[in-house]
Amino acid sequence: MRRDRTRWTPAPATEFPGGRVHLTVPRPPYGRDGQRVRITSVQDPLDPGERELLGALGQVHWFGHEGAWFVTVPGSGTAVHPSEDLDFDPVVGAREAAALQAHLARQPDPPT
Repeated sequence: MRRDRTRWTPAPATEFPGGRVHLTVPRPPYGRDGQRVRITSVQDPLDPGERELLGALGQVHWFGHEGAWFVTVPGSGTAVHPSEDLDFDPVVGAREAAALQAHLARQPDPPT
C-alpha cells in the first residue's frame, strides 16, 4: 500500500520485484522444530475429526511463510495448529513417545 495525501491506495505490482511479496514470520520464542507437543484445544470441538485430536501428542515444525506451527500426529497426518492450542511442555509416557517415534520414522523429512 502507498499512502496518498488522505487515503491508502494499493501500490502497483510493478513496484515489487516480480510482482510478488514474500513474508517470513519469525518463529515465536517458545517451541523449536522437532519438539513434542500436545494438542490442548481445537477450533471446532463439535467436529468429531477435530475432537479426536484433543490430547494427541505430535511433533511441531515452524513454517515462517505460513506463520504457523505444523503438527504431525500419528494417525491424523500433519495440520496447522495455532500456538494457543498447543502445550509445549507435555507429560509424555514411554508408550506414547515410542508410538510417536515409530510414526515419525516412517514419514519423509519435513520441508524446510
